[in-house]
Amino acid sequence: MKILLSVLLLFTGCFAHAQSSENDSAWELLKTSDGVSVYSKLEQCIVPADAMDSDYYLIKIVNENNYPTEVIWKLDKWYNGRCYTCGSSEYPSHSYALPAKSTIEGECGRNKTENLKVYVKHNNANTGTVFTKFSLSEFEVKSTL
Repeated sequence: MKILLSVLLLFTGCFAHAQSSENDSAWELLKTSDGVSVYSKLEQCIVPADAMDSDYYLIKIVNENNYPTEVIWKLDKWYNGRCYTCGSSEYPSHSYALPAKSTIEGECGRNKTENLKVYVKHNNANTGTVFTKFSLSEFEVKSTL
C-alpha cells in the first residue's frame, strides 16, 4: 500500500510540474523596448468563491534593466472585429512601476494585478460578443532614477 501511495504521489508531482512548465512556455512576447518586455498568455480562470469560469489574457512585464522603470500603455480591445477602445480618451493609460531586474505578472482572481489581465469570455455564458484581439498602444518605458 505504501508503494502504491508513493508511486501515486510521484506521478501527481510530475504531472503538476509538467503543467507548470507548460504554462511557463505559453507566454508570448507582445512588446519589447528599452530593456522591458511584455508578454501575454491565455488562461482559464476559475474562481469558485465567485462562481466564475472565464478566459483571460494574463500579462507579464519583465524589467531586465539595472535601474527602476515605469511602463505605460493604452490597452486597445477588439470585439467582433472592431476596436472599441482605440483612440478613445474614455479609457485611461495603464502605468506600472518596476524595480530593477524585476517581473510583475497578472493572475486569476481579484488582486493588485487586476489591470494585468484582459477579459476574453465567460465559459458558462454566451453573450454573442466575440473577443477578437488586444494590443498595447502608446507604449512607453521611462527610467525612474
